[in-house]
Amino acid sequence: MQKRLLLVAVLLCVSVPLLPQTLKVDVDLVSIFTTIKDDHGEFVTDLTKDDFRVYEDDQPQDIKIFEKQEKVTSSVGILMDTSGSMVDIMPYMERGTRDFTRRMPKGDEFFVLSFGTNVKLLHTSSQPQKHLEESMATLRGWGTSVMYDALLYGMEKVEKSERPRKALIVFTDGNDNGSNVTNAGLSKKCKLPPCCSTSSRLDRRNWWIRTHWNRCPS
Repeated sequence: MQKRLLLVAVLLCVSVPLLPQTLKVDVDLVSIFTTIKDDHGEFVTDLTKDDFRVYEDDQPQDIKIFEKQEKVTSSVGILMDTSGSMVDIMPYMERGTRDFTRRMPKGDEFFVLSFGTNVKLLHTSSQPQKHLEESMATLRGWGTSVMYDALLYGMEKVEKSERPRKALIVFTDGNDNGSNVTNAGLSKKCKLPPCCSTSSRLDRRNWWIRTHWNRCPS
């Protein structure tokens, strides 16, 4: 079944008082990509602008542009935590990475990073799948976690892509405890507000994925 994605663009216009012979307008275009499924997991493709509501600080916003795109190419960075606490979880993380990359649509691109005591580029989509298998086979869980350094590297790399949709997937079971960049420093380097990061947190007891979203301060 072909996935159809809905692209919603919200145009927020704020104007300042009009001075004699002077017009100042501040315009922010916020693009929101969303995929809609029904209760049975089927993709919903017949929605219109009137089916959506967008709020900012609890205030409703006008949707000025609404576009539906059947194909939106993506650039995805997969970040794998290989610190010491990940020893028992790594087989599950590697299997998830392997399955995800095999199912990525043609036209999309991705790269895989590992981070423990340092950040290492393991694989890119321009390389054969066998290379990813061989690279992950060398991974060992040990040392500290430089998650913030990996996030910064991943953001800078994915931003260079010409694909319109960009995402980072972070597999980790803990917090950063060895990066050169701090949490505040990482937030400061987020130059494309609104900026969201997501991390997949693996639960040792139930082996499921918890997703946590953080909005970088503007």
